[in-house]
Amino acid sequence: MDESDHITQLVQPIRDDLLSGAAEIALRAITIFQTVMQEENDAERLHERLIETSRALIDAQPAMAPLFHLSNSVLLSVRGAKTADEIRENCQEALTKFEKSLCESAEVIANHVLDLIP
Repeated sequence: MDESDHITQLVQPIRDDLLSGAAEIALRAITIFQTVMQEENDAERLHERLIETSRALIDAQPAMAPLFHLSNSVLLSVRGAKTADEIRENCQEALTKFEKSLCESAEVIANHVLDLIP
């Protein structure tokens, strides 16, 4: 199986998911990025695979804005990184920050909704 097929296989469950919400799908996409970034040790190839993963995720669920924002965060974070380790470190920081933001947003929404329920 070539690398492109591997990414397609990783993303397929997200493509097939018609029931989960955007936040849940974005959390699963974080895991996909983490998997991909551990599979490559060449900086240039790793960067290319992150781009390919981003495209595959956005293509899988183009109406899910969090996938676009997550992919954008990842690609911006690795811009200018010189080594595979630096790419992985920057990517993981972006993934962690995105996940924290996503979870905090859900908590804020839940608290507002709770106030509306008698």
